[in-house]
Amino acid sequence: MGAGLILLLWRLCVLTKGAGAATLLASADTAAVPPSAAAVPGLDVAAIDALYPKYLHVASPGDDGGGGPCAICLGQFARGDTLRRGPGCRHRFHARCAERWLRVSATCPVCRDSPVATPFAEAAVPLAAHAR
Repeated sequence: MGAGLILLLWRLCVLTKGAGAATLLASADTAAVPPSAAAVPGLDVAAIDALYPKYLHVASPGDDGGGGPCAICLGQFARGDTLRRGPGCRHRFHARCAERWLRVSATCPVCRDSPVATPFAEAAVPLAAHAR
């Protein structure tokens, strides 16, 4: 199911850049995500805004886009794009891609870092504890 969800999010992000984006966004923003859709539940809009603030991408002349593509839609960042950055890992995404992802899962799509406590976080033992 994880690969299907990523494919769906990628497709939605690609569609938002083309014709019919307003219709797609209107229907996607009101869609409810079932609580069992992800191991780590998604965030609400207020939490996304608090944990992942928006900022404008500024690329200097001759810059290659600033560190690679959006990991969700695989599109390059362009000057003036609105982005969001992970609070711990600092991975960057297009704001709309991140919002869609974070409503489904509170984890970073690249490294699975999460700013919220998860059921797995309390039970996990850091690897350093096993080092000799």
